[in-house]
Amino acid sequence: GNSGRRGGTGASPAAEDDIDKKCEMRIAEINALEKKMAGKQLRFAIGDRVECQMHVQSDEDIMENFDFDSLSFPEMLVQLAMGEGPFAMKYKTGTVVDLWDRSHRNKDEVYPYQVRLDEDNRLVCPKEDEDSCIRKSNAPLRVSNPRDTLLFKQPPPREDCPICFLQLPLQSTQQTKYFSCCGKVICVGCTFAAQVGGDDKCPFCRATMRISNTEFTRRAEEGIKRGDLEAMVHVSLELCKNGNKEEKKRGNELMRKAAELGICSANYRLGCAYTLGDGTFGVVEQDSDKAMFHYEEAAIAGHGGARFNIGVKYCNDSSTRGLGAKHLMIGAKSGYQDCMDKIKEGFVDGWVTKTEYEETLRANEESLSELKSMQRDNATVFYPVYNVPKTLRML
Repeated sequence: GNSGRRGGTGASPAAEDDIDKKCEMRIAEINALEKKMAGKQLRFAIGDRVECQMHVQSDEDIMENFDFDSLSFPEMLVQLAMGEGPFAMKYKTGTVVDLWDRSHRNKDEVYPYQVRLDEDNRLVCPKEDEDSCIRKSNAPLRVSNPRDTLLFKQPPPREDCPICFLQLPLQSTQQTKYFSCCGKVICVGCTFAAQVGGDDKCPFCRATMRISNTEFTRRAEEGIKRGDLEAMVHVSLELCKNGNKEEKKRGNELMRKAAELGICSANYRLGCAYTLGDGTFGVVEQDSDKAMFHYEEAAIAGHGGARFNIGVKYCNDSSTRGLGAKHLMIGAKSGYQDCMDKIKEGFVDGWVTKTEYEETLRANEESLSELKSMQRDNATVFYPVYNVPKTLRML
């Protein structure tokens, strides 16, 4: 799809208020339904393993691939009733993740279960609590790809700011600052506090902060010699932006080496480069597979922007929207606000359940509370740019 950039922690304040109101209305609707159905007994509970009878092909695939000229309308109705041809049915295994919801297409239609399928993590809703629609499964939940064990594991928290000892924010590019003098990454709150006090020294090592790009690069080059891997990324960015042909070539090599060594910001930037194919870091052609590989490497290491980009790409396709929701929930629980905003949209649109939404929202608020400080709040007031995560959007 097309790529672009979007600022803010999602949308404008008015749009954020609007989506929050829609979430409240949806919760109220589901709560009313749960109250109405409180006395009705169901065979399965949240967490139970089940099999749901579904069409082998998705509704979208049937509409896209079905040759309507090959069958008369009565013949098509027979195949639909018998579950034959493109309407063939089979049981698909999944886990009950929530109970009771209304159809988005027909508000009079009530679903007893919401099930996440193992096959593609898609959310499906059996229409009746009967074996013809849903039955018990003894199949354990299996991970088909060993890499998924790493990819869908909640990443470790970021390291602490060396000055205030609070965890560094996930919106790293705008809410942290790299100091080439000592190789430290310091939160914007501590950087801002030093500047407000009239101090032009590094908050950690006390070296002068007001330096030229040339001096910044020289210090970072010294950092590379000391084994500062993050310095590779910053030297690469400077060489690729302002260097001559040979320097740009070295900049490309540094970024790739940093990615190979596991620096998540390097993998994220290479993912963006392969998405755009605009010549950045020597990438002159778009390659979605390579972009996804680098995004996944960055996401495993805890990069919120990479997790968001993966989630949005999967959410753009209804057949992989469940995988997208899984990625977005991981990012939101880590405190990445763009992921939380997208989960809110998913809850309103029906591809995220109430239980998933509420659990993700609680974890998101807990993560954000651990990042808050008066200095960081003051920094976002005086320098709003620090509160603007410019995440590459894949829309």
